[in-house]
Amino acid sequence: MLGRNDPGTRKAARAARWYKPGEPAQIGPWLIPDGMVYAGGSISVKRGSGYVVEDGCAIDPDLEIATSDADRTGSLLWYWPRYDQIDPRCRLAYLEWLSDGKHAPDTNLGYVFLYFYGIERRVFVEGFESWHELNALTEEVQRLLRIYGANSSFRGYASKFLETIALLRGIAANQSFEPDLDPEARGLSVITKVAIGRLLAKGQPVPFDWMMAWWLEDSSTRLRATCKRCFPEFVDLVRARFSRRYPLGVQIEAPKSKLTLHYRGASAAVSWDLSQVFRESVPDIETVRRPLGYMGEIVEEAMADISSFARFVGRYPEQRTSLQAAALLPPECEPNWLREQLTPIADLVSRAERADQTVQFGRLAQTCGLPTSERLGRKALETIAVLLARIGIGLEPDPLYGATTASKDDSAHIFRSTEELRARPDDAYCLALAMTTLIAGIASTSNAGLGPAERRFLGWIEKQLGLDPAQRLRLEAHLDWLIAKKVRFTHVRKLMRELPAAQRATMSALAIVVAKADGIIEPAEMQFLEMLFDELGIQRQHLYAVLHQVADGPSADEPVEVRHAGERRGHAIPQPEKSLQAHNGPIINKDRIRQIMEETHTVSGILYDIFGGGDIPEGETDEDLDGLDQRHRTLLIALLNRQQWDREDVERLADACGLMPDGALDTINEWGWEAFGEAILEHGAQVSVYREVFTTHQGMHFGRP
Repeated sequence: MLGRNDPGTRKAARAARWYKPGEPAQIGPWLIPDGMVYAGGSISVKRGSGYVVEDGCAIDPDLEIATSDADRTGSLLWYWPRYDQIDPRCRLAYLEWLSDGKHAPDTNLGYVFLYFYGIERRVFVEGFESWHELNALTEEVQRLLRIYGANSSFRGYASKFLETIALLRGIAANQSFEPDLDPEARGLSVITKVAIGRLLAKGQPVPFDWMMAWWLEDSSTRLRATCKRCFPEFVDLVRARFSRRYPLGVQIEAPKSKLTLHYRGASAAVSWDLSQVFRESVPDIETVRRPLGYMGEIVEEAMADISSFARFVGRYPEQRTSLQAAALLPPECEPNWLREQLTPIADLVSRAERADQTVQFGRLAQTCGLPTSERLGRKALETIAVLLARIGIGLEPDPLYGATTASKDDSAHIFRSTEELRARPDDAYCLALAMTTLIAGIASTSNAGLGPAERRFLGWIEKQLGLDPAQRLRLEAHLDWLIAKKVRFTHVRKLMRELPAAQRATMSALAIVVAKADGIIEPAEMQFLEMLFDELGIQRQHLYAVLHQVADGPSADEPVEVRHAGERRGHAIPQPEKSLQAHNGPIINKDRIRQIMEETHTVSGILYDIFGGGDIPEGETDEDLDGLDQRHRTLLIALLNRQQWDREDVERLADACGLMPDGALDTINEWGWEAFGEAILEHGAQVSVYREVFTTHQGMHFGRP
């Protein structure tokens, strides 16, 4: 054994001194080449009560050191080690670690903490003598953190040390602070407390980076492990959604409680009141909880939405920046590596756009990094559609709109899309798809194909169903794809079978109008119509009778009805306007729409008839409803068709108009008071409609008594 005296038997202990960074320290046969330790004796610490203890970080060469059996695993160490109290075999292991560069990764963390105690003491108790020395000590703690940071306890203390040093530097240089978004953060850092507190004190909103840091560091929050493995992409996603919801940041009312800062070291001998250097009066954000709830809503949604990408990265880490991985990212997430990966797809699309707007699915799959087989499944089509959407390109057919498989030799139609996000189609667009498929089916049987007369119906569908510009572009591309594919009747048959009875009946009338649009019904078109009527369960005699009426040229007041025997259900199809009729005369007119509205008790049918025909109760014009926006006008027109409504039906009507029921009814009543001096509606469990208000004031009349 080296040394003779135990701490309890020494009579006159020498005082240890600090060995600066780069100053060698010789402890018996062990040389610590880069210093940064207290050695040569002991260090006494006076407590507030006057009680004197020794600081355990000092290396006292008089204490016994084993010559063999070094306890490198730390099995003999206490949880809070002190050099003057540890076993001689532990002292041997500690000195070996110090002299060997302090980097052995399997070293017990007790030895790392023992060394760290000395650095803490130098900075916060004795005081560093220069910024150069502080820089060296900071770099040393950062180095230790890279090696031993997997230990949460050491990571926490070392991070707090570095945060406090950063605060000292910022105060000394009168600089602002930058947030550190750490997925392993434990507890609010002093930097985050001070920076956000300053913003609150000035009445300024808290921007994303500080809100994100606050959420990550707060002890009540938890970041999923899957998100830690894709942390940069996760932060990008949260940033995009935060910016959309809080473009200027979150405005938070400053609490009355003020921030106090105190450094408590890993060593019990180190404690420092930061008020000596930080004298600002800023609010204490730890007393504020509601803003974390705002942030938590966004974070929770983002963690769920990025989970598919995170699982993929967990299984295939080497493919993190692949196109297959990119297809799993939420659309708002645009990491730095994504743009370069999408370049080959953009080049392929550019070449296709200069040609005929088509490209084979096989080439798309190959460019997107997918295995090229004879047939591509729904998953492969979804990957292609998502990646194209990344560069503002729409795909038809799109699996989100019903496509399930495609041959590698099939042609896909691409178009410049204005969709912000790909979303499932609404009812109106689904109906538009059905009508477009019918038009394409008829055009595919004609020798003339799709001409201007037939294509004109597409604009009518878009207008009547109120499609937005993005939906219109997609519908036109879908029609081009259907025509190129040469839709067969089997495709139309499947579609007809999925339609409710009311839609089938009116669809048959639409088919006649489209077939007759160019003034000629070819034999193939006639065969198509006959098969369609058979499929719809409508006798062919009705078809022949309608065609006979068209040939004889009925007047505009003689609507031709094509009915189905069953009960009318579901989504009613809008009827072609006079401008879209065959030149021989109209097949369906607005009186037919009104008749359907009066016959049906299905709320969705009434509403879509109104959308389609644009019909208004008899005697009323758009000008009569000035003061109401289009949504409230549509709702009022629907409600005027009955005197009494069930609450549930009214809620469905309001929802279809994109309105909240109670607010919408109140708005209509307020308009009634301004226009007529009385309310139009009375709403509770039942909604009563006072149609006589219009009759009294404007002489309007309604078909239903």
